[in-house]
Amino acid sequence: MKKSLVILLVSIMVFGLAVTNVAAAYPEKPVQMIVAFSAGGGTDTAARTIAKYFKRYTDQSLVVVNKPGGSGEVGFTQLAMAKTDGYTIGFLNTPHVVTPPIMRDTNFSLDSFVPIANIVTDPGVLVVRNDDQFEDLEAFIEYAKENPVDTASGAPGGDDHLAGLNIMDETDAELNMVPFNGSSEQKSQLLGKHVDAGLMNASQVKSLVDSGDLKVLAVMAKKRSSYYPDAPTFIEAGHEVISGSSRGIAAPKGMSEEQIEILSDVFAKVVEDEDFLKEAENLNLIMDYMPQEEYTDYLYGMHDRYSKMWENNPWN
Repeated sequence: MKKSLVILLVSIMVFGLAVTNVAAAYPEKPVQMIVAFSAGGGTDTAARTIAKYFKRYTDQSLVVVNKPGGSGEVGFTQLAMAKTDGYTIGFLNTPHVVTPPIMRDTNFSLDSFVPIANIVTDPGVLVVRNDDQFEDLEAFIEYAKENPVDTASGAPGGDDHLAGLNIMDETDAELNMVPFNGSSEQKSQLLGKHVDAGLMNASQVKSLVDSGDLKVLAVMAKKRSSYYPDAPTFIEAGHEVISGSSRGIAAPKGMSEEQIEILSDVFAKVVEDEDFLKEAENLNLIMDYMPQEEYTDYLYGMHDRYSKMWENNPWN
């Protein structure tokens, strides 16, 4: 009896050591990262920059694989259906990964993924010409309550358009949102006085703000932007408006917790790497690291907010 017990205990110890060794060895080969947008774009740039430093902390490569199409839906679907062996992960983009499942049946939802960490967030900003038509955010809101403001935005369902809906819900301001194809058109229409405000991302207007042509009335984030430290957030002004284009890393649901923890630790080290941070700054990547729990809350909070907006005012 004693001999059998000893054998059992030894077996458990050996098995435990084997599991530990497997976890410690991971990753044992290159890891694939699915990017749901084309090469050369902002998400691709962020992914390839992360990939350069991944090897520094794992001795394995992070291979970026672009799967563009359907405003991200092709890549998100492939990530959702990927093997859960730990060797396929991907970038998630907001609001693209959040809104389609709210609007219609898709082959993925937030529940298809295990968030690992957010890396970059380019927050939304409300901008106007720097001609003192609107002194500050409150002046803009008070004016817009009585006089709908022509406001440049992106296509319906994109982060710019959803930000406008969020602003109207929170402030009772009236925005006449005028959709354009990309920030270049939005900026030219604003500067040409064809519209009086714009909803864009922080990085897209930096050069025009620095030159004095535009000014940021407010930032759509929980904290002020390092780009515009003097510009308040909507939250500071008492308005729960949060929007932007975030880029974070996730795994397909079903990947082992041990592997998730290892990757979480690796990415936490990468975003603290001084070389990485310098390169990210040069590339205008606005760092916004969120560990797993915070990133998960962020995604599902966005889902709840947009679901409510969709129920009240479907946008397509």
